[in-house]
Amino acid sequence: LDHCPPQGCWGYLCHEMVVVFATYLVFALYDIVVPVAVIKYRTWKEKRASLRQGHELQDLSFLEQQGKMPTYSSDSLIEDWCQVIMPLAFVIMFGITLPGCGVLALLCF
Repeated sequence: LDHCPPQGCWGYLCHEMVVVFATYLVFALYDIVVPVAVIKYRTWKEKRASLRQGHELQDLSFLEQQGKMPTYSSDSLIEDWCQVIMPLAFVIMFGITLPGCGVLALLCF
């Protein structure tokens, strides 16, 4: 308690919760945008290379697009569950300090 600001620890804890959820939201968006961008770039690059060779490609079907994606292993499953559980844990532990943290947790999904 000696390290709390003069107005008390409550406001400091609310500020830290906003920082944690904002950071979590940025990384969640990163986890969504980067793999999609990589797949789009790879398919565009493949299509461009085939056009240079004189082949005309049609748009990829859903299954062909799925084949270009990285494999979904058990490690990926565990990471996904951790991404779901961590915001829920923050809401359960510190929800009283920041009543709007439930909305922030929903944005992280």
